Amino acid sequence: MRYLLPTIDSKQMVEVDRLMIKEFRISLLQMMEHAGRHLARLIIHSGSHPHFGRSGVKNLNHWLLNWRQIVARSQCPSSRAESRNISLSRRIFENRILRRTSAGVISKLKGYRPWFRGVVILIAGLMSLEAVGQVKPSRQELLRGAIGVGLAVGIELYAKDHFMPMEPRFSAPNRLDTQLRNKLYWGQSRQNQARVWSDRLIYGVSLSSLVWGPVAAQKTELAALINMEVFAINSMITNLAKITTARERPYHYFGTSQPRGAVDYASFFSGHSSIAFSQAVTNAMLLSDSYPERSGLIWSSLISAAGLTAYLRVAGDMHYCSDIVIGGVAGSLIAWSITRYELARFDESPANTANFRIFFKMPLG
Repeated sequence: MRYLLPTIDSKQMVEVDRLMIKEFRISLLQMMEHAGRHLARLIIHSGSHPHFGRSGVKNLNHWLLNWRQIVARSQCPSSRAESRNISLSRRIFENRILRRTSAGVISKLKGYRPWFRGVVILIAGLMSLEAVGQVKPSRQELLRGAIGVGLAVGIELYAKDHFMPMEPRFSAPNRLDTQLRNKLYWGQSRQNQARVWSDRLIYGVSLSSLVWGPVAAQKTELAALINMEVFAINSMITNLAKITTARERPYHYFGTSQPRGAVDYASFFSGHSSIAFSQAVTNAMLLSDSYPERSGLIWSSLISAAGLTAYLRVAGDMHYCSDIVIGGVAGSLIAWSITRYELARFDESPANTANFRIFFKMPLG
């Protein structure tokens, strides 16, 4: 059911302002305060009066929302009032909102473990993106993505085992996982072969896509940034899930292989599966955008390679089916969300943006 909202033109709006000020003794400042208070929850565009934007900024400050003001680089303020509006908004953001919001987030994280706080802060830093309407990523963004990849690799190689518990939190598999394992497991004589091939695929196809994906894409720098962001965020979320759940691997539970230490309790969810699908979806979207006439071949090839990688983890008794399914879904969602957002962000024309916008991000948890 649709509702038609009444509208007024500029002359009628002038008359409304006159009546409010002259007849009802309500100042324009009060009207703008009231409008800004209600619209501060939404994306606010500067409009007929500069105080409108300031009022929304002030209310966002009071609500401690993590927001970002973005000024379109292609347009200049048309009046001194708009210049004062933008300048004041910038000062409020830099000196008050950012400081208070950061302090609030950090104080809420004090009760969590150091590694969890580090992951949250790093993900927030990677997703603190710059202005809408850019032609290509800035050097700072590319550097931030590279640092994220380095930290993600460091966590995987050196930090994850340190934080893994010595005893599993989840051990016995459910009935469905047991039945599927019995059907898909290659046996002790061939399990090492499945593990070797899964590693070859993850290194030869998925991880190498951090290089060949951007090289093959038409927008190389943008593809490189997206690949780095997806890999870093997906890797950290995967390791966070592994440390939190500490699910016992099937080879350790059924005794088909020798214990390997802390990795024996890192079954959920599959890192091979999440990385394979996240990189497959990311590069399928990027390459399909560059070569739309070959979209079907690109998607089928990359998703097939990711699916084979995930299957071999079950065949090698490294994971249960639920591990690879959840890992594949998580990796795909992360990749789709980041890639879709970045493509839309860089495809937007600066000429279509208003004088300034306010975006806000609501932290989870």
